[in-house]
Amino acid sequence: MATLDWLRSLPGKRQVAGGDGQTTERLFPDRGGGLNWKGRLVERFQRGLGAMMFPDIRAEWNPWARKVVRRLLQDGGVGVLVTSHEPASVLALGQEARRAGVPWVADLGDPVAAPYTPPRWRRRALRLEGVVCEQADHVTVTSDATRSLLMARHGVDGRRITVIPQGFDAALAIDAQARSRADRPLELLYTGSLYAFRRIDELLEAVVDVPGVRLAIASRRMPRGIIEWRERYPGRVRLLGAVTHAHALELQRTADVLVDLGNDAPEQVPGKFYEYLGAARPILHIGDGKSAAAGELSALRRGWICAPERTCISTLLRELVELGARGRLEAGLDLGQEAVHGYSWQASAAKMARVLRTAAAG
Repeated sequence: MATLDWLRSLPGKRQVAGGDGQTTERLFPDRGGGLNWKGRLVERFQRGLGAMMFPDIRAEWNPWARKVVRRLLQDGGVGVLVTSHEPASVLALGQEARRAGVPWVADLGDPVAAPYTPPRWRRRALRLEGVVCEQADHVTVTSDATRSLLMARHGVDGRRITVIPQGFDAALAIDAQARSRADRPLELLYTGSLYAFRRIDELLEAVVDVPGVRLAIASRRMPRGIIEWRERYPGRVRLLGAVTHAHALELQRTADVLVDLGNDAPEQVPGKFYEYLGAARPILHIGDGKSAAAGELSALRRGWICAPERTCISTLLRELVELGARGRLEAGLDLGQEAVHGYSWQASAAKMARVLRTAAAG
């Protein structure tokens, strides 16, 4: 990783296109999104090493981490050891706590064995997941669906699993307010990674189908197919590239509609979904409606759910364009902060504190 950091630090040009001086253009500058030669070299290097390390290149850190963990445990004074996933390789360090007689809390988050786990690592992922459920004093996950999955897979007592969702900073929350759209397009925003299990093609086709809609994508990595969409429809698809977290939060609070792409695994809820909740903007969830995210969105009345089909998305976008033109985009939604405070980092911190105190006392 030190070598990769050095490669990234080499001088290079950054091309920024787009922006006509208007407010929305300054907030959503088009950055193209392609990788230069350094990016392509780093990507190949990571892919090659990742094929040999479980679960990926980040596992190279473990030998050094294990030495430090053992020293800290031997020196005493550690009340609880917390191992956090991801990467999954870090979870194995929790076994050092078991050997030293120190309470171990596994901050699992999502399942280790997921639909996107490479076939060569699936058996190992399931085995590690089982060890964590069997040996950790307590396990935390991000959704009720993941809790149920672990109980079914490994027979773990549900009392040893606490659901602590990802969240947003309540200190940054803003009050919901209608946005004046005038004659500008309905601005959709997607922030986050673009994986094969988060399909965006149907949304892109729908955006192009419906006049008066524009989609902005903020992501560190832009697949070639996305870049081609932007080249074909530069006024409808805008690529923001990699942005800072602070800038991403600003973009979320400014967009008309935030796009949430459902995962293949229904028990997994993207962390950005909870971040969206704090932005006080409507959320468009694209998925089959059976996921944990879809269930929470419906219960909170925070937005709309649409199947990942071009026709369905196009129909909904036309309705949203019409509602926006009449100043009624937020009608029927609850965009206040009271209903979602339980998903804030502040609420999650209090929950985790109770878990750690209980583990330490035990």
